[in-house]
Amino acid sequence: METNQVNTELEMLKEQLAEFKGRLDKQEIINERLIRQAMKSHVSWIKNMNYWMSVVGCILLPIIIIFFSKLHVSWFCNAFIALLIIGEIIFNIYNVHTINDKLMSEEDVVTVRQKLLAYKKREKWQIIIETPLVIIWIILFLYDVSAFHSTTGPAIGCIMGGLIGMGVMSFIYLREMRSLNRAIQVGEDFTNEQEQ
Repeated sequence: METNQVNTELEMLKEQLAEFKGRLDKQEIINERLIRQAMKSHVSWIKNMNYWMSVVGCILLPIIIIFFSKLHVSWFCNAFIALLIIGEIIFNIYNVHTINDKLMSEEDVVTVRQKLLAYKKREKWQIIIETPLVIIWIILFLYDVSAFHSTTGPAIGCIMGGLIGMGVMSFIYLREMRSLNRAIQVGEDFTNEQEQ
């Protein structure tokens, strides 16, 4: 009689343990889904901004070339800025492609975090390479404008436009890094919880 009662209690404990494991597995799946969703929401702003910056770059490219031609800027200066804009567009498309929706939904959180870290590194290298090139272009541009025009009006206008453009780009870059850091931190927190 007593063994029957012990067996019944053991069966009940096994059922409760199985139910507990099932709940725990569901909880981990839900947690991972929430983590993915949080990371995806941080990254979606970055993807949208890069997409729209590429579209704006494609629209502005011919406008900029026509405008600078009217200012009698040399073909070298026009080609230089055109190549910079085209390079920016191609890089944005490539870099955003590395953090696509398929990656965010199918890969594990650790892999997604590593891809986001690689994305961040590429973005930093882009700024490190692009900033001196833009400064060189500004110097060449100012030389061209001052050589053709006797007044400083066009040069001052272009300097103001360049400063506004650099301010907007700096804001976008800093906002992008902030969103990226948040997504990476979410993945890191999840990874640390899993290890404990």
